[in-house]
Amino acid sequence: MKQEDDIKKAIEVMREGGIILYPTDTVWGIGCDATNPDAVAKVYALKRRDDSKALICLVDSDNRLQRYVRHVPDVAWQFIDAVEKLNGRSYIIPRISFADKRPRHKGISHHTLTILSELTNKSTNLVLNSLYEPGKLSIIKEQILLNSIDEKHKVDFEEYDRTKGDLDHYGLKVKSMGRSFEDDEEFFEAASTVAYRISKII
Repeated sequence: MKQEDDIKKAIEVMREGGIILYPTDTVWGIGCDATNPDAVAKVYALKRRDDSKALICLVDSDNRLQRYVRHVPDVAWQFIDAVEKLNGRSYIIPRISFADKRPRHKGISHHTLTILSELTNKSTNLVLNSLYEPGKLSIIKEQILLNSIDEKHKVDFEEYDRTKGDLDHYGLKVKSMGRSFEDDEEFFEAASTVAYRISKII
């Protein structure tokens, strides 16, 4: 089945009040037509979540935001306006791991690759750490070439080796998927490298 067929089928399912799975940069998301109360109830039931806890609603424009959100806070418009006026640049934080033993998550996760190669409509900035071990860096570069990521997005490399020091300095004991920095260095370095690049331009 082609990607176009998948999309058409997903739309059909949602229009009929069903729920779908869609890829994000980390895990699979559960989606439905947010305007269909019965469909939303199915998502809550599947997630076993109390309906007092809000769900995320994705929209593609500020016009659609006004259509679905009863009251949009002024600060939201200020952010949108600032990004447009300042010609804001978007950055993606890729999920990178060599601790996850599942082949599809080795290096740049297939979720991130799918989003960058098939789902994003606009070009974004992908900043990667150039200090990864040579073998691991080769895998990442090969993934970028095989998925033509560099043809659609701006791919750049940054030297940053202070992730562990920053975590220790601020006393942060963070984990992802149950793994600490020592267990999955590349995951945390991917995020901190992007943050470091942004800090240099603001």
